[in-house]
Amino acid sequence: MTAMITAGERSPIAIAIVSDLEEPIPPCGACRQFIAEFNQDAVIIMHSVKSGKTVVSKLNDIYPNPFRIQILK
Repeated sequence: MTAMITAGERSPIAIAIVSDLEEPIPPCGACRQFIAEFNQDAVIIMHSVKSGKTVVSKLNDIYPNPFRIQILK
């Protein structure tokens, strides 16, 4: 994500989390918030190389109520 932002992009389409654990794991809470700040509809691909299992979900399904910063004018 930080490389994407540094390159000038602002809307991630999908993020992949690959682990060597038995089950696929989702992004942590801080990462969910970071992704949500750019695209609440991003696709999250979670994969375990150990079991070969893959889970695909939308961020808003695993993190339905992100913190929203409201800028006061």
